[in-house]
Amino acid sequence: EQRLAHLTLERGDLAADRRLRQRQLVGRLGERQMARGRLEAAHRRIASKLPYLVLKQGDAPKREILDAFRHDGRAVLFATQSFWEGVDVSGQAHSCVVVDKLPFDSPSDPLVPARIDRIKKQKGNPFADYQLPSAVIALKQGLGRLIRHRTDYGILAVLDNRLITRRYGASLLDSRPSPPPRP
Repeated sequence: EQRLAHLTLERGDLAADRRLRQRQLVGRLGERQMARGRLEAAHRRIASKLPYLVLKQGDAPKREILDAFRHDGRAVLFATQSFWEGVDVSGQAHSCVVVDKLPFDSPSDPLVPARIDRIKKQKGNPFADYQLPSAVIALKQGLGRLIRHRTDYGILAVLDNRLITRRYGASLLDSRPSPPPRP
């Protein structure tokens, strides 16, 4: 909230600050609903074909879902990024993270255009200086959810074909940390 106010007050427009805060709320709800919509669609298409216990965010309290996921050891859990915040599931229970789209910041988040404007004013490249590094960090965080300890291993599956069809895909792939030597 303070960063938002700082960015808009720098422009000297208090009315824009109010509009930006309203758009921020709408943008964040829209983004969550879109992510939730993709999750529901994937669950509908895939769940019945899996020979494993299938769990989905929202079907039960978070704690119950995580307990079942940890206990089963082979379950498949459909959940959005926000579900995993602050969650630690290590070992074989968590062996694959699937990313359906590259994690670029949503343009509906009012902080994104404000940051892009600032970079442009400084004669920078918004994509190379902000958007791509942010996506790299988000992918590394996804990998961090999977690999918590030296003995953990697994697959980070990125389903977005831009990873291989766009020039910036190489930057994302090159940013992967080297795997540690096996003990």
